[in-house]
Amino acid sequence: MLTVAPKGFHCPDAERNCNPCLDAAKACNLNNSCKKQRSTYIATCSKEDPNKGETCSKKRCHKALRMFLDRVPTEFSHRLLFCPCQTEGCAERRRQTIVPDCSYKDKEKPNCLELRRVCRQDSLCRSRLADYLVNCWMTPHTVSTCPNQDNHQACLASYARLIGTEMTPNYVDSSFSNWTISPWCTCKGSGNQEEECVNFLRYFTDNTCLRNAIQAFGYGIVNFQNKSVAVPGPSATTKVWQWSTSTSEPPFDEIPKYPEPRGGPGKTTHLPEDHSACLCANVWALLPGLALALVLAQHAL
Repeated sequence: MLTVAPKGFHCPDAERNCNPCLDAAKACNLNNSCKKQRSTYIATCSKEDPNKGETCSKKRCHKALRMFLDRVPTEFSHRLLFCPCQTEGCAERRRQTIVPDCSYKDKEKPNCLELRRVCRQDSLCRSRLADYLVNCWMTPHTVSTCPNQDNHQACLASYARLIGTEMTPNYVDSSFSNWTISPWCTCKGSGNQEEECVNFLRYFTDNTCLRNAIQAFGYGIVNFQNKSVAVPGPSATTKVWQWSTSTSEPPFDEIPKYPEPRGGPGKTTHLPEDHSACLCANVWALLPGLALALVLAQHAL
């Protein structure tokens, strides 16, 4: 089902000062929960930590960001993260949404495989990265661009849940026409693991599903498949994510099928006699009593 996103996303050509990201911030300030949580994480991520000689405490900043994204409705948080831009000023405001100097950047860029290793050691980061890959990555040469019948909302939600972890992604610059998203890492110095590193980084920098989901959100139309059902995660799929360091592509193990009947496959077993007629008769006999119980229950309510 196609659902229209919040209005105010499109700028008339005559309005050069139109800034959807600024509009998103104003909308957030009009909502008590969004305003409170946003002010909290901005203040936390802007504080210095003199004990460690750092400009902020990244750990506390990440916790405040996760709290914001967990508690604030997506109609406000997603507008801040995915607002469409037609100017560099707007794109820079979007990039600054998560206070990247504290939550995203570091003194040095680690190797992406090292960052992945650190993420795997943390249960929260590990599960959310797996969730992102399940909902945002499609193998090449497939009809759909996103899993679950092009479920853009599931991808955007999984991406947002990565923010506040060691694998926090963000826009790398203030480009508005050819933007790129990446975690804070590099593949330089990967040695004989360079191909594996580049393939992992492509889950963010060259992700057609993620790009289409963000663009669709900007156009005001997002595909909500099975909106009444929770966003699918790794545990809800028919395949279970198995981490591997030897392959660049995400390996999957099929869930075992139900066991074969006793006697083995292809062998016939003696079934009990068919008592369906008796069963039907018993059911029909119970119907009047069930109807009376329903009537009494309705009166009780």
